[in-house]
Parts: sequence; structure tokens; C-alpha cells
Amino acid sequence: MSRQLKKRILQHFMRGRIPDSKAVGVDDVEFGQAIEDLAEERLLSDVVVQRGGSGNRVLQTFLDEASITEAGEKYAQNEIE
Repeated sequence: MSRQLKKRILQHFMRGRIPDSKAVGVDDVEFGQAIEDLAEERLLSDVVVQRGGSGNRVLQTFLDEASITEAGEKYAQNEIE
């Protein structure tokens, strides 16, 4: 995942918005993988992803309860400056 995509997603959360693939300018597959990566890096918390089976791509993301972590805020701030 590119740093730009990470930054775009995290900035939405910092502004209190839940992003989707269109809002950050990528397709659903790339968005799902990016969200999963951000959760694994502990930049987002309470992310739920649904896969199409073991080892398959992310089919759906559930971000209603998701939030940016302190580490995510620091990352986004550093990327903004």
C-alpha cells in the first residue's frame, strides 16, 4: 500500500468520517487490503473485514466501529507535515 493511500484513509478518520473506496480514489479490492493492512499495523482499531475464504481477497469492510489509534494519528500528522 502506498503512503499516499495510507494518509488519505487516516485523514478521513481524523476528520471523523468513515472512508470508502471512492472517497480515497481506489477500487474496492485495493481499499479492503489497505484497511486490513492499517489494522495489522495498529494504525486503525476495531476494523472487521470479510474474506472470500482462507487466503482470498477482502470482500467487505465494516468500519462503523473503527477508529484511528494514537499511532495512526501520529503517522498521519507526520505525513501531513
